[in-house]
Amino acid sequence: MLLLAEELLLIAIDDEKGTLHSSVLRPMDYGVAGALLMDLLLSDRIRIQDGQVKMADRSPTSHPILNDLLERIPNYPDGSLDALVGAIGDDKQNYQEQVIEQLVQNRIVTQEEHRTLGVFSSFRYPLRDPTAKNLAVRCLRDVVLNDKPPDRPMVYLISLVRSMDLTRMIFERSERRKAQEAMHRIAGDEPVGLAIESMFTTVDPDMILDQ
Repeated sequence: MLLLAEELLLIAIDDEKGTLHSSVLRPMDYGVAGALLMDLLLSDRIRIQDGQVKMADRSPTSHPILNDLLERIPNYPDGSLDALVGAIGDDKQNYQEQVIEQLVQNRIVTQEEHRTLGVFSSFRYPLRDPTAKNLAVRCLRDVVLNDKPPDRPMVYLISLVRSMDLTRMIFERSERRKAQEAMHRIAGDEPVGLAIESMFTTVDPDMILDQ
């Protein structure tokens, strides 16, 4: 079973090019940070109380990335949810890179080196095995468009898609208004998603429905 952070990146990365879709305008580091906190919430390792992230269980999970973050959370100077999303997103540990490396190790994406002008090197991550991504997208569409009751992980995934403005990656233009209205109804008050959105309020204050 994939982490929410892995599903988020699979949705955001172009299957063939292996880079973020051109319409992804929000920094993915904060989305990954929020997704990892959601994964810790799902594993009952943390809880949110009055806007603060509290430790609930310090025992290791089955995921090394989550275990690393679980150890580091008490060391961040501000334990508020908004501050933690920002701090984890800015952390030199580069959790986004760690999550991508895990997708490579699990043979879901392939790592390819790309050179610009024969000098500048970067990596791309085209999709290798579409099974997990297709399942996540299909289930999300079923909940959003067909009113299927969501479970807790799906509420979180919808919150991530909404807060990172990834609707275009999943829904056709003709579906987007209905999808955005449904996602707001399902996850509009989900606190981690709201904390992610707060990272972008200075440059993107409103989530506007497509016309």
